[in-house]
Amino acid sequence: MRGITLLSKIITSMINNVTSFQLDISEKRKWAVGIFFYIIVTPVLLFFAWYRLDEGYIIYAAILFSIVILFTIITTLIYRGFPSGPLYRILSFSIVLFFSAILIMGRLLDNYTAWIIIYPLFVFYMFGKHEGIIWSAIFLIIIGFLSLCRDPLLHTEPLPKSYVLRFMITYAIVMSMTYAYEIVRQYYQDMMELKHDLLMKEKEKLSILARTDYLTKLSNRQYITELIAYERGRAKRSNKSYSIAIGDIDNFKAVNDSYGHDCGDMVLKKIADIMRSTVRHQDYVARWGGEEFLLLLPETDSIGAQTVAEKIRAEIENVSFQCLGSSFSITMSFGVSQLHGIAEDMQETIKNADRALYRAKNAGKNIVIIDD
Repeated sequence: MRGITLLSKIITSMINNVTSFQLDISEKRKWAVGIFFYIIVTPVLLFFAWYRLDEGYIIYAAILFSIVILFTIITTLIYRGFPSGPLYRILSFSIVLFFSAILIMGRLLDNYTAWIIIYPLFVFYMFGKHEGIIWSAIFLIIIGFLSLCRDPLLHTEPLPKSYVLRFMITYAIVMSMTYAYEIVRQYYQDMMELKHDLLMKEKEKLSILARTDYLTKLSNRQYITELIAYERGRAKRSNKSYSIAIGDIDNFKAVNDSYGHDCGDMVLKKIADIMRSTVRHQDYVARWGGEEFLLLLPETDSIGAQTVAEKIRAEIENVSFQCLGSSFSITMSFGVSQLHGIAEDMQETIKNADRALYRAKNAGKNIVIIDD
């Protein structure tokens, strides 16, 4: 029991190590089966290699020792994360050699031959249905050849043809059933992966919708609030400030009343495009609510934020909006506030910007005012 527990811990530790590699599910399966096969088979091979060497079968023992060495090198390279494609081809060939050795040994001990039946199960599980059927078919030919030819190493005679035929039919049935199982398993695995991919895409869509304003495609109020909180924490750690600018479209109600809400929506989207194209890559633009927009400008003081807001204000003022055959102009007022010290609350900075916007409205609109 203690030995089984130790073996289980070794296998689990090695399997868990695969999570550090960037492998897809099929590669992980190959990796796991290859490691398991090595741990189980190597002691058996060493025992019989030594046993055959002691009996005087030097060439046969050398073949078994060579297979062990080859298994060890390949498994070590796979375990260390080397490119696995060529290694698995060599491992496949090594496994063919291993089962061929079992087939030859079965000339002396008939019960050894029964182990060959598990070969299709192993190669299909490790390599999938395409490579599995190829390697299984190759070994079926090897079974017929080795069984019907005299063995020069152990000096054994060919097996009876009737026995070989029955054995090959049994092997072919196991191979066919395993192939059918692998087709079904692969189908359901593909379906599960497809559904998982669709689920992840839908999850991403929902995540985008949860943080994006539907009309303008800008960040919504909830998401920009989270970003402000993040910048607040970053400013506290780095001792760098940030600024907030809140802009409000002047007399927007008159646009909706005169031209309709469709025109109002067109204005909101156009202004969103102007603001998005004006700010830096590291800046954030959000629809704060109704006809209000918010700019979050990291590592920017109030003078820098005023410059950005003024640039946006001037560009909007010079745009001629076209809707339903009519042409009209829009202006926008801004209030700017800078984080005043790391002790200032996030909401206080927003209130200061909103207070500056209120002053801009009372001062005649279409201007940018910095909070004192």
